[in-house]
Amino acid sequence: IGSGAFGGCVALTSCMVPDVVHTIGGNAFLGCIGLTTVTIGNGVTEIADDAFEGCWGLKNVKFGNSVASIGKYAFSGCSGLTSLTIPKSVTSIGDYAFGACIGLNDVTFEGDDPDVGSYIFNNANPNVYFLPDTVGWDFTYVFSPVLLWNPTASPADPRFGITNGRFGFNISGTPNIKVVVEEFTNLDAGPWVAVSTNTLIGGSSYFVDPGVVKNTGDYYRFRTP
Repeated sequence: IGSGAFGGCVALTSCMVPDVVHTIGGNAFLGCIGLTTVTIGNGVTEIADDAFEGCWGLKNVKFGNSVASIGKYAFSGCSGLTSLTIPKSVTSIGDYAFGACIGLNDVTFEGDDPDVGSYIFNNANPNVYFLPDTVGWDFTYVFSPVLLWNPTASPADPRFGITNGRFGFNISGTPNIKVVVEEFTNLDAGPWVAVSTNTLIGGSSYFVDPGVVKNTGDYYRFRTP
């Protein structure tokens, strides 16, 4: 997708970049203020400078699993973003890539600490989560707090089970991480439904399913915010 290809298309509301695309060029979607959802295909390896800058209506971005570099100011000014998951394929993020994303609360990195430019979260202060068995992380990340995302729930815990007609369990992990609990009745199907977001104040939080206990089995899983 060439430089400036869709720049200023203010009525564009969603974009699904196919797997055959390898590069999203500079300014490709600059100023597309009506854009709310972007899905980036698994063939894309580069998101160039300013690619989505100024898309302040953007709320959801799903990166493909081959993105290696995110350019300077790539998502700067996308104030509608509240959370992001950066795939483990990303090895570099340019200056101010997510600058002025003032609504950004949570960013999860699935891989090792990438090379980053200056102030990638300028005027934003999200919680930065990293996963077990990844390397290079420190306690702060370009001025944002860094937290190991490692929630667990043990059936051996005495609070695991049904109390007052509701099923619940204790979630333990790094203090102050957020954990979204999802539920469904079939492990192999979907869609999984988010039923609770728990913050592990002091390293733990008790989850209670808001629904009544059913005779059929329910399954639960954790995901990042």
